[in-house]
Amino acid sequence: MSRSIITKLSFALLLTALSCAKESDGPVQARLPEPKVLVSDVTSTSFSVSWDVVTDAGSYTYIFNGKDTVTTRDRSISFSDLLPAEEYSFAVRTDAGSNGEYVGSEFVTVHVVTDGESVLETPEPVLVAAYKSRTIINWKPVSGASAYEYSVAGLTGKVEACSVELSGFKGSTDYEFSLKAVSGEKYVNDSPEAELRFTTRPDSEDIPPIIMSLLECGSDYANFNIYAVPDFRYVYFGVPASYFKDHSDTEVRDTYLKYMLDAIEDNNMTVEGGMSYYTKTGSSNYTEYPLYPELSYYIVAFGVSLEGKATTPLCKIAAKTKAHDTMTEPSLEGSDWFTQTMFHSVFGQYNATNCVWTNWAGKDVAKMNYVLTSTYSFNVYFGGSFDLFRRYTALQGSPVTEKEYIERINEDGGMTTRFAPLSAATSYTLGAMAVNEAGDTTFVVNTLSTMTSTTYYDWAFVSLGTSASHPASTALAANVSIAFDTDESLNIQVSGGRYLFCRNSELAGVKVSDASKIVKEKGTDFTPTQIKVMNMTGNISMSFGTDGTSLEPGTKYTLLVSLVSASGDEVLRYATASTAEGTKTRSAVYGEPKGRIEINTPVILDTYEISR
Repeated sequence: MSRSIITKLSFALLLTALSCAKESDGPVQARLPEPKVLVSDVTSTSFSVSWDVVTDAGSYTYIFNGKDTVTTRDRSISFSDLLPAEEYSFAVRTDAGSNGEYVGSEFVTVHVVTDGESVLETPEPVLVAAYKSRTIINWKPVSGASAYEYSVAGLTGKVEACSVELSGFKGSTDYEFSLKAVSGEKYVNDSPEAELRFTTRPDSEDIPPIIMSLLECGSDYANFNIYAVPDFRYVYFGVPASYFKDHSDTEVRDTYLKYMLDAIEDNNMTVEGGMSYYTKTGSSNYTEYPLYPELSYYIVAFGVSLEGKATTPLCKIAAKTKAHDTMTEPSLEGSDWFTQTMFHSVFGQYNATNCVWTNWAGKDVAKMNYVLTSTYSFNVYFGGSFDLFRRYTALQGSPVTEKEYIERINEDGGMTTRFAPLSAATSYTLGAMAVNEAGDTTFVVNTLSTMTSTTYYDWAFVSLGTSASHPASTALAANVSIAFDTDESLNIQVSGGRYLFCRNSELAGVKVSDASKIVKEKGTDFTPTQIKVMNMTGNISMSFGTDGTSLEPGTKYTLLVSLVSASGDEVLRYATASTAEGTKTRSAVYGEPKGRIEINTPVILDTYEISR
């Protein structure tokens, strides 16, 4: 080899070494890991993808089905308006931040095949009445249905409502009613046909003038339909079921008709004018209010004339009101790291008639979506399906992504907000989907009804406080009462009950929902005589610390009372009060001392901290 070649080769090696040495002067950049992609909520026209957080990631870049790249900081994405039974690709990579220590990951790709064309669920027709001149059939709504097609005895029709009224049948004849749900979506097929076989009533039994069906109950109202011929005149009322324990249908009807005639007279109206003003005709939807909470009722109706006479027997349907400020079905619990609570505010502009409040409390929540809808719409559009409601919330729900709100949700007390204005006497269902920092998702559903009034009516009451008849530092007096009017012949009756009196500290950590169990296990029964007195007078009085075992001065006590109505409705009511400061005496324990029932009620001078 020539000298010049060796020199050139040595010089080239030197440059290479210097170049390598220069490149190694800075830190070596590590490659970030690829996101771990999870596919969920696959339907015939949509699906969702999400992935866990990647430490030190600055953002993420994805490519959907070979289209342009999109950069985002989100870790969950939903795609809609897709084709059924079609394969789609989704690729995503981790992008490095600006600190220069890392480089982005490689793309990771998943392939998703959407579901095939779906089919609506089959409706379930229910026979309300089957007479030759009028047959009524209804059914629950089917999620996704835009209408319903039916056929019977050569007659076909299409309706959007979930009921149909038919006529022209023969008496004592068998018929077959066919019904299917019709889809309004491109890739959702109509449902299979449902069949309902029925036999019409004999010719001699034509349709009664009144048919009733219950739709919904809240804490102080019942919503229902009345089907009646156009010219038929009637009245309706909400009657506690316990009234029927000792009274016949005819007695209840005549008593309520008398109430109505007395009201007409008190308003200086003629009987004919009052009956024309207060009575109803034809088929319609009604709401009866105010009603007592947690009580069984019969919604009753009967025909009347303009002369103030009853023209039909009593027609009735059973109803049960809900508890005040209590979330009801439909409901779905989520994970332990995210909770949702709905409640009312009694006073102010946003009260129980036009608003519901909610509290969202979470741990490490990164974002969430929510949807508030009427429970009727939840049943109509989602068919009562939590899965469909969850998918809709993920795709169309209102997002909560503001840093301030997310921080408040993650605080100990959570974030409280309101939904207003809303309609009175309406049940609302709220769905919330939350995603935490680890990428976990949870879905929570709760339901609460608005009220018809800001006044809280009740049929069972408990009060507790000091009395002029006993030392304020060592004794307390209580009153247990029910809704009662001495001037009326019909009143709510109770069949039994129990009570438990204890220091408030003994109930530490006990939820109100668990208090009934404690009363059942450790409480004392009211005697038959005490129940009789309550039904005769509407209340009984009790005293604690007056039978040889004094209460502790300066101590807070709680009285828990469980009452059962004559119709079997069990409710829990409670009250809390403190004895005055004074000399210490022997401690009280669960159920001790017993309450002494007093017919001659001591006057309660000082009641406070009373709860329903």
